[in-house]
Amino acid sequence: MQTTVTGVLSRAVGRTLLFTTLGLGVLAGCGEPSEDEAVAISLVDRFDEATVTGAPEAVEPPAPIEWDFGEAAGDEASENDDGILGWRALHGIDGLRVRDGRLVGETGETPLLVVKGLEDPDPSDFFHSLEIEMRVSEGTRLGVEFEGATELDEEEEEEIVEAARDREFLGFNRDLSPGDDLQTYRITSADASFNTSVPLRRLRHIVIRPTEAEDATFEIASMRVVSLKEHLATVPSGVGWHGLGDVFRETIVARAPERIAFDLSLPSRPFLDLSIGTFDHGPVTFAVEVDGEEGHEPLLRRTVSRAQEWQTVPVDLKEYADREVTLTLALHSEHPGTIGFWGAPVLRNRGGELPTEKTSSAARNAVVGAEQEPPQGVILIVADTLRRDQFQPFGYERPNAPNLTRLAREGALFRDAIAQGSWTKVSVSSLITSLY
Repeated sequence: MQTTVTGVLSRAVGRTLLFTTLGLGVLAGCGEPSEDEAVAISLVDRFDEATVTGAPEAVEPPAPIEWDFGEAAGDEASENDDGILGWRALHGIDGLRVRDGRLVGETGETPLLVVKGLEDPDPSDFFHSLEIEMRVSEGTRLGVEFEGATELDEEEEEEIVEAARDREFLGFNRDLSPGDDLQTYRITSADASFNTSVPLRRLRHIVIRPTEAEDATFEIASMRVVSLKEHLATVPSGVGWHGLGDVFRETIVARAPERIAFDLSLPSRPFLDLSIGTFDHGPVTFAVEVDGEEGHEPLLRRTVSRAQEWQTVPVDLKEYADREVTLTLALHSEHPGTIGFWGAPVLRNRGGELPTEKTSSAARNAVVGAEQEPPQGVILIVADTLRRDQFQPFGYERPNAPNLTRLAREGALFRDAIAQGSWTKVSVSSLITSLY
């Protein structure tokens, strides 16, 4: 196999630095094989061609969790022992009060607000997003942290303050747009510093750092927490990226008792590469069926009762090789509307071959010229948590990386690349898949 090193990609976000060498031939520019010779056919890509039957009636979403200071009693409500609608200054905030339907205050060192969250959270539900409508006069970062304690005592509050002092980032963070106008900031798992799957039971208290700047003013008009169940109740069946246990897959979302049928020409040695799972506790049955020349055939029936966990369930299709079939993904539950995830369903062919044509693309020709054949292999080198300012290719005085320095010198060094996220699991998966 021919391999060509074409460059070095560096990426420094937080404390993560990635070095990559790529040969681009397999990823771009090779000819497309016919379907019966294809190595893989993604059912996600075929969803628009599928037939969906058995859709349940619309599911009633859970009640919203929100605070609106326009509803606070009085035009000049001030903080008391119970706070204001459950909100109070935890540290570094002066003059907390409601004025003209907004919670306002001035910031000092490590400004923190705390609000009582959910008293009786659904044990099977998870955090999806937080939307806060606010204005700040100065600062660059909004931070949010969740606390699972039913009540916060003085010692626990001191620990929260000390942790916020020591860390630039809280659990969830968004860039601020300071100014005179209200902005709506939406915080999701993509804004997490580490954990992306947060059960609602962790939201008994919500800690907010409205800005990291001292001597700033802020105004909060409203805040709303959207649970995963509330979000999914509004999402139609179809394709999306969904995570179970912090593992995200391109997923076909279905609601029992839906049946999703695909008309396919199976290759010579076919099998269905598949993962299944659900975010809710309780039995959900996943079934894979084939309707071919000899009628209906069940191939898989698996009941999942454990939430937040992918189960890998490959399905052998060799008995139907080289035939036209209708492949059906069916979901069953005692409760219509129960959601199931068909994770990254791909029809694969053990007898398929990768394309070998050394054709190139117009985009690649514009960069390297048409006279150079595209490489046929890929080499990916990833170094995680490697500080840019301590690394020779970026000017560090000690010769601590001679080979990568030569690679940077003879290839291409990217000094201003932007990462998909600030931590490993998000950045590396995006790097490997070329997807958000």
